[in-house]
Amino acid sequence: MVISWIFNSLRSQIVTLKLKDFSIFSKSTKSYPMQIIQSVQNRIYEIRGERVMLDHDLSLLYEIETKRLTESVKRNIKRFPEDFMFQLTKEEFETLRFQIETSNNDQHSLRSQFATSNRGGIRYLPHAFTEQGVAMLSGILKAIKQ
Repeated sequence: MVISWIFNSLRSQIVTLKLKDFSIFSKSTKSYPMQIIQSVQNRIYEIRGERVMLDHDLSLLYEIETKRLTESVKRNIKRFPEDFMFQLTKEEFETLRFQIETSNNDQHSLRSQFATSNRGGIRYLPHAFTEQGVAMLSGILKAIKQ
């Protein structure tokens, strides 16, 4: 059920993905749809009682840089009320990092998951998008790509 909202908002992008270049997929054949579902499911987190996806994960799915995704959101900030998107607090981010580090699922590499600066540490706290936020983001990014 949870996966349906992400699938609906990403349907057009999934068709156009360059699957062989998309790092979250293995090289096996014939199982791409199942890999897409598993990949998306692994990137849905529960934060503040909401099921959300992080900006980094969405940028991978939409094949754009996280920086460009964030810029698009800032240009359209009125379309993203707090129930669509919020920025993680430092405590939430550290908790999430700890959960990812200690999980048995090796598909999430912390080094590639979060942007870090040359001085160490993160450059920004990630944004989390709810189901409605993902749908809004999909419309904005679709308009940009056209």
